[in-house]
Amino acid sequence: MKESALLACDSGGEKSRTFANRAWEVLGFGTHYTWLFCVVFGTVIYSGAPSPTISAWSRPLFMAGLAIAYTFMFLIRSTRFADIARNRNAIMVAGGMESLATILLVAAIAYSSIPIIAIAACLAGMSNAFIMIAGNIVWSRIRSERVMIHLTAGALMAGALYFLLNALHPLAACTIVCALPLMGTIILAGTRNAKQRPPSFRRVDPTSGKAPTRLLLFMICVSFAWGAALGALYAWDFAGQATGGAACMMLGALAASILAFTIAVRVTPTHMLKRFSQAGTFALVAGIVLALIVPREYYAVACAFATLGFVLLDLFLWYLNADLVSRSGRSPLDVLARACATEWLAALAGYLAAGYTVQASEQGIQAATIILFAFCALLLAFAQSFVFTSIEALQLIDVQEPDHHDSLEDACSSLAEEHSLSARESEVMLYLAYGRSVPYIQDKLTLSQSTVKTHVRNIYRKLGVDGKQSLIDLVEDVSEQRANRK
Repeated sequence: MKESALLACDSGGEKSRTFANRAWEVLGFGTHYTWLFCVVFGTVIYSGAPSPTISAWSRPLFMAGLAIAYTFMFLIRSTRFADIARNRNAIMVAGGMESLATILLVAAIAYSSIPIIAIAACLAGMSNAFIMIAGNIVWSRIRSERVMIHLTAGALMAGALYFLLNALHPLAACTIVCALPLMGTIILAGTRNAKQRPPSFRRVDPTSGKAPTRLLLFMICVSFAWGAALGALYAWDFAGQATGGAACMMLGALAASILAFTIAVRVTPTHMLKRFSQAGTFALVAGIVLALIVPREYYAVACAFATLGFVLLDLFLWYLNADLVSRSGRSPLDVLARACATEWLAALAGYLAAGYTVQASEQGIQAATIILFAFCALLLAFAQSFVFTSIEALQLIDVQEPDHHDSLEDACSSLAEEHSLSARESEVMLYLAYGRSVPYIQDKLTLSQSTVKTHVRNIYRKLGVDGKQSLIDLVEDVSEQRANRK
């Protein structure tokens, strides 16, 4: 058996195989994230607006459409609706509706029709929410290493594609943006069913304690602060005051995507969570503080830092929610819809608050925006210190040992004796049986990565399995056989 096949399910092999065999999942998420960047952050579809007023109204209307859509899905959550979200034909229909709604949005902007913009925003928001929940269902079935790569690589592709679209002719760029939702759903509908995670990954109850409430409060603080930063940028642009432009702000999103992808490739999921939370909060706070001190013509630099932090925290929350769905067994509608509804409602509130304070500043009340950003900075500092820390995030998804821990240990001991595994190989095999990755085993056993990989190769060769999932299946079969004989 080839060495690459033997290591297909360790950390490095897992990530390599993600690129080789599941690139469409990365591309599918990337297309929808690009669409979101263009509609909420960007200027591509607003280039045909006959007046700045239309652009100023379109973004909050779209954010409201997303908030309404996720709130509606959370309120009507049911098993039947979740089953529909798993249906490939329904996903395709949702993608077509989202593309049509985007075309309607572009046309309404060009013809300055606020009511049609509102209708298009609601239709696009409902379709996008449905597709994102369907994607969350896909991610909840696969391992943490793959989810990391899917989310961060998709975000990296979205950041790069955004700038590519801005370099094209506006008509060509708008055409591509309108086609992105349908392209993404074709990719998502073609996704193969992944194997379930090992049972030991499904041992968390996110309803216990105050963690879920703290998580929602943290999301409110983060989203409100970012909404305020974004709202001030476009409000000052609307007032005719140069702020450095939206392109500078989007550099922050691209930088966040590059940083997130680098972290995801190099560290374990738990370390990634901690770094996303800390780096994201720091960047968002830095952006808000810069907004207080930099001249207005350089405000986009502050907004770039705020956007960098928000994208990192958004990926942090997406990953956390996907992991909670998998480990708790709860419906994605229950976990994701509530989280996203909270996120967009808070962002909309921050956006509108910034618009009103900028307007007040233009009318002579100069302290209005200073008070808003000072409030946001204090809110974020409080959220990171007391509401929901990275430590609490790790505790929320901390893997608890399953009830059949002893039986799996016995099965591993039996297999190790039968196949003449060394003591260290036996120890490594037990971690593999619980679905642990190479970096995790490396940290726990204080070994080098090459040493762990050598042990993994030897274990696979001696047991005659082709990867970690096959080893897990073998150990569980032996465990069940031993239990039946008792």
